[in-house]
Amino acid sequence: GGVFSLIAVVLMAFMFITETYVFLGAGPVREVIDLEMDVSAELRMNVNLDFPNLECSDLTVELWRAAVRSQPRSMEKTLQVSQFNPISKRKRRYERIVNAKKGAEGGFTGCKVEGYVNGYNSPGSLKISAPPNANLSHTVNAFSFGPPQTRDQAKHLARLPEKFRKVADGTLDGRDFFYHANDKVFHHFIHVVPTKYALAGVRKHFMAYQLLHQDHLSHHDDDEVDHWSVRFGFDISPMVAKVTNQGSTRWYDYVTNLLSIIGGAFTVVQLAERCASTLF
Repeated sequence: GGVFSLIAVVLMAFMFITETYVFLGAGPVREVIDLEMDVSAELRMNVNLDFPNLECSDLTVELWRAAVRSQPRSMEKTLQVSQFNPISKRKRRYERIVNAKKGAEGGFTGCKVEGYVNGYNSPGSLKISAPPNANLSHTVNAFSFGPPQTRDQAKHLARLPEKFRKVADGTLDGRDFFYHANDKVFHHFIHVVPTKYALAGVRKHFMAYQLLHQDHLSHHDDDEVDHWSVRFGFDISPMVAKVTNQGSTRWYDYVTNLLSIIGGAFTVVQLAERCASTLF
């Protein structure tokens, strides 16, 4: 009897530890597509663009919503324009001076636009304009949406399978959009798909934004007689993809499973003890 009692205790302890580990630990990674309304109404757009053949004095940056110019008050503080040397890749602070003489001292022939813009979660476009016949060829060093990831978030993302972590990768990062025609400009269209990550070991869920990008080289618009523009048009998908590896077992299911497993183990051991007593 004592041996079977010991076996029962060990078996029930093992079942308890196993069920608790499954309940608290990470499960298989899965993705769910759902319509969610809790996506932040204000969405941060991060940009880092180089215009190697355009002087900063000729450049204008604007944010548009449909046909309406929507310029956030903080945009001048969060978005920095710097003179850029396309050969050395160096930059220096640019100060706009009225009626200043144009020149490319020290090889700073280009202009860099970097920083972020806080805008509403609705379709719009980032518009970079210059005088007619300006060369708006550009390099996209970085273009993304949402706040930067923390070190802890990046660490947990790196542990996911590639198809789940590549959502946060930069689609446009490091790409060149150069052209030689004087009457054409690049237009970009970006469809933004929000992805919510609810991962085991992370206290709070966080968001990442996948960019589905298309571009085309087209003639400048007929209504842009006094300026030409590169546009980064974007819209935000109402559908949210949720990626999680958290266990899907509810606490009441956990308690029910635990009681049934322990009770079943006790019953099996009790039956085995009776069979052994009958045989021996």
